[in-house]
Amino acid sequence: MPSLAIPLRPLRHLVIAAITLSGCAAPVAMTTIAPSTLRPIAVLADSAQVVGIASIRTALIPGTNIGGHHDGLLQIRQSTYYAQGVVSEQMEGAYRAVLEEELRSAGYPTLKSSGTSVFGEEVDESWKAQLLVGGTITSATLNSYAPLAGNKTEASCTVRWEILDRRTRLVTYTATTVGTAISPGVNIDAVVGALRGSFRELLADRRLVVALSRKNAEPQAVPNPPRTISIVRQSVALTSATTADLVRRAAPCVVAIRSPQGHGSGIVIDPSGLILTNYHVVEGSAALTVRLFDGSERNAQVVSVAAESDVALLQTEVPIEGCNGLQLRLDSGATVGEDVIAVGAPLSLVLSHTVSKGIVSGVRSVEGRHLIQTDVAINPGNSGGPLIDSTGRVIGIVSMKLSASGIEGLGFAIPIGEALTALRVLVQDSKTR
Repeated sequence: MPSLAIPLRPLRHLVIAAITLSGCAAPVAMTTIAPSTLRPIAVLADSAQVVGIASIRTALIPGTNIGGHHDGLLQIRQSTYYAQGVVSEQMEGAYRAVLEEELRSAGYPTLKSSGTSVFGEEVDESWKAQLLVGGTITSATLNSYAPLAGNKTEASCTVRWEILDRRTRLVTYTATTVGTAISPGVNIDAVVGALRGSFRELLADRRLVVALSRKNAEPQAVPNPPRTISIVRQSVALTSATTADLVRRAAPCVVAIRSPQGHGSGIVIDPSGLILTNYHVVEGSAALTVRLFDGSERNAQVVSVAAESDVALLQTEVPIEGCNGLQLRLDSGATVGEDVIAVGAPLSLVLSHTVSKGIVSGVRSVEGRHLIQTDVAINPGNSGGPLIDSTGRVIGIVSMKLSASGIEGLGFAIPIGEALTALRVLVQDSKTR
């Protein structure tokens, strides 16, 4: 995140640019949250459910006058600040860091998110949380004052907060709070400080403590209780094949999945239109579009999820022709050193059905979950696609990679057998079905 201490132009112009672009800086210790703010209620970590941060959005109309810069002893406005209407990635990252810090300070168990982890979205753990908290900024003000006018920045914001229960996909709690903050000098630290103040007001609400209590961990009623789904095991001769042969066989059974939040990949496991993918690919999406190998598209809906395992099952409206489902390697684990390929849509839907090749680098156990480590090239958008062995069998679902300066070839996949077990998918031989 760029620093404001840049001697290329006056600070007040940087504030104007920051508001226009929705940029931000981390709040400094000297920023003062409104003294009237209520004190957050402290909880015991083992008494509360795991909470993740979803996102912060704005409902401000672009171009809305939210304040201005003032100068002189009479504090005469010299320029005006306008709302951009969107929250930039930089500002949302700063907001997320503030919210996670406040949650931890109050005692709530939290997980690393893409905005706070040094590895970014590749080790985003927020999908493990049972509950998600998100907010919408419904109103805001920002006023800065030059040295002769007071040498300070004042900000306020009204935020509508919501808690989503991932198991029922229902919003279980809503509240609207206001936060204000003052920071010394002409800067935008008060903007983040105001959101912190609003969140502290939220944490002081006893209704929130009840909503996040472990006593409410088991919902009274689940609209769509889990059910067992049966698919037929595909039979393919177990002989090594060239990469070209593997791709020709697999491509019709690999799809790109588009949601309002982005895109990912998926595996057709049954010609009826059942598609296996990652939970984080479809999370929070009611409408999904699946793009097939021939370029045609199908509408699909989520029929089953296992958020704790990061897997989900989709069903298209009509069957998928040209694919009987890939053979699944259920009876044996991955072998370190064996050749594998990955097929998916890295970075863009335009690059769907991209193929990369490598080996199984290791088999790991992380927090009770088994993962297949691979050096196959993996990028955002590959999530949910298949990891295929040299005989054409799917051994895993591409899930994540570690990405940072100096780190290469550290990708991970969820073993296919464990993914299907988590989703209660029963694989039967054609004779027994």
